[in-house]
Amino acid sequence: MAVLLAAGDLRRVLDWDSVFEAVSKGFVDFSGGLVDQPQRTVLRGATMPGVYVLMPCAIPSAKALGTKLAGIFPGNPARGHPTISALYVLAEFDTGRTLAVMDAGYLTAYRTAVASAVATRALALADAKSMGLFGTGTQAEFHARAFAHFFPALRMKVCGTSREKADAFVARLGPDISICLADSPADAAGCDIVVAATSGTQPLFDGRALRPGAHVNGVGSHSPKICELDSEAVARSRVIGDSREAVFAEAGDILLPIEEGRIGREHVVAELGEVLGGRCPGRISRADITLFKSNGIAFQDAVTARIAFERAAENGLGTEFDFGA
Repeated sequence: MAVLLAAGDLRRVLDWDSVFEAVSKGFVDFSGGLVDQPQRTVLRGATMPGVYVLMPCAIPSAKALGTKLAGIFPGNPARGHPTISALYVLAEFDTGRTLAVMDAGYLTAYRTAVASAVATRALALADAKSMGLFGTGTQAEFHARAFAHFFPALRMKVCGTSREKADAFVARLGPDISICLADSPADAAGCDIVVAATSGTQPLFDGRALRPGAHVNGVGSHSPKICELDSEAVARSRVIGDSREAVFAEAGDILLPIEEGRIGREHVVAELGEVLGGRCPGRISRADITLFKSNGIAFQDAVTARIAFERAAENGLGTEFDFGA
């Protein structure tokens, strides 16, 4: 029998610290060649207002095997739907037998925010005091909640595409998290830590606004021809990616500055797993601006899904079903 896990089930079983530990180890294993994971297949139909992706992965050390199917449609919020809608299919590592099918919209938001927290712990200055968050959607909310857990002393401010959206975002998080509105994009970009987690297709701020010593998490851009960060921000930064292959296949934040001649491919100095594994330095000096380019890669889903499945089984959660019935 397999089990169906809804977002509510995942909300009950996932915790920030366990996923942080699993994703951190996953980064090291991935950059060490211990994860079997092809570059994701992306369907970009000429008439499609979004993309559809397939992300398979096998991690022997975690006994995690599975695949994510995800639609990423930036226009969905205007229709009352989340930008990302997805399913995760988790299989038994030794047999390939389906163990679970789970909501991967929640899974994706959770593991992506944790990946940014892992990068921030490794790359940001230890005495960082402020965070500017760009975005007011699901991904921005999960980042705010994750960073409030991992970095509780940070003063957070949010910058949205409108005052109304930013106000609603602050009100939604207000009971749990202390966050205020940024005065302007430059105000948010001038913080010690910057998170860009939007579905925007144009740079969110002038890269000259970044302060020396800042750390930036570039999260939202996932297409070769769109970006959240301008070339100035990228050129000023020491860039660490989650995956070199993914960065050079689909990260417009990096590919567009390369096309413009502002940087070369060597500007991506490392993968995060190489930094975490001690194979490459992350930050070299206090004045460095570090940039983690997050594309979202399959091992992050796999290790998080494995935790969710095991915890759900322990707690008797989910709905059992049988494909052969």
